[in-house]
Amino acid sequence: MMKTKLFLAVILLVISSLQLNAQCKTNDKNPDHKYAISADCNVDVEAATKSEQFIFKWNAAGNYTFIKSTHDYYFFLLYNPPITPANITNTDTLTFLLSNMEKINLGPCGNFEGKQFNIFMPGLGFTDVYYVCCYYKIEKEQLTKISQLEIKQFTIKSHSNKEPKTFEDEIFKKKTIKSIMEDATCILSL
Repeated sequence: MMKTKLFLAVILLVISSLQLNAQCKTNDKNPDHKYAISADCNVDVEAATKSEQFIFKWNAAGNYTFIKSTHDYYFFLLYNPPITPANITNTDTLTFLLSNMEKINLGPCGNFEGKQFNIFMPGLGFTDVYYVCCYYKIEKEQLTKISQLEIKQFTIKSHSNKEPKTFEDEIFKKKTIKSIMEDATCILSL
């Protein structure tokens, strides 16, 4: 009887592991890497989760990707800031407030320059859009916490014309919170 229970437990563990890996889709490169302009940070991407939107406001937008390199993990941010143009310096931080009220602070792996490009928007015509992309180093323990606890709020610090700027917002959409947790779990499983 004990052997049967142990056998069933092993089978269930294998099935759940296969289901997690089936849902965990990664790339061997970060498609937005070319926009991360930094002379002092070079990330060798081993695996990257899909790019997901987590900031969508009238004045700001942003996508994230979890990255695994040979030795480290990163949170990659493609950010269209409300104050433009913007740069992220090595002293700026990205802070997550978790559901247990613990804060996780991430620092960029270098200085990242913002860029401007011109796009066509129906009804508005051509308009200038600014963005900055950044790799934030994230420790395995921090990534584990993000995979287990919901992020309630985030704060992005940047610079515009050498003046410090802060963008703070809450994550309201349950789907976004779930995606962040699943993607953190995914990159940890590799």
